[in-house]
Amino acid sequence: MGVSADSLADYTVVSVTNDMEHQYLDAYLGADVIGSKSLSSVMLTPAEKGHGVVVTTQNINYCTTGMYRNALLTAGVEDADIMVVGPTEISGTAALIGAIKAYEESTGVAVSDQTLDIALNELVTTGAIATKSASSEEVEALVAYIKGKIAAGELENEDDIRAAIAEGEQKFGVTLEDAEVEQIVSVMLKIK
Repeated sequence: MGVSADSLADYTVVSVTNDMEHQYLDAYLGADVIGSKSLSSVMLTPAEKGHGVVVTTQNINYCTTGMYRNALLTAGVEDADIMVVGPTEISGTAALIGAIKAYEESTGVAVSDQTLDIALNELVTTGAIATKSASSEEVEALVAYIKGKIAAGELENEDDIRAAIAEGEQKFGVTLEDAEVEQIVSVMLKIK
């Protein structure tokens, strides 16, 4: 991450424990994915207005940059560069919690537990579908497409969300199983 032990004092450090991971993620992931230690590190650098959220990763094998970005946007994170790094190949599940906690610390903007839960639900759902049905990029694009329609006020109810999912499947070349559609509907209803 380019931070030496000597310069660490110049940074605000926020810690996320494995207990916190389990608190937030047990409803969505098995212990084998979460693991028994929080090993990922996150560096959040605030950026100028309009910069957006830019995520880079190293040694993260479950969460992709797009999955993090989508979930961070859902949590309300704006205008930041976020680097997620593992010491070896790891899932990176603690990193989303860490990034959101770092954002709260750096901006003073609180993210509610409910909003964090929705972001984590989105991250896990996207990851699960990507490992079963389509590439991560295709599923990330599909999820972002549907969220964009929600943000624009185009989706009023569950039927609208299902129609948007069907449109997204065509647009991004994704074929979802019924259970996967239900997972996305559930997340999108929470987001709405």
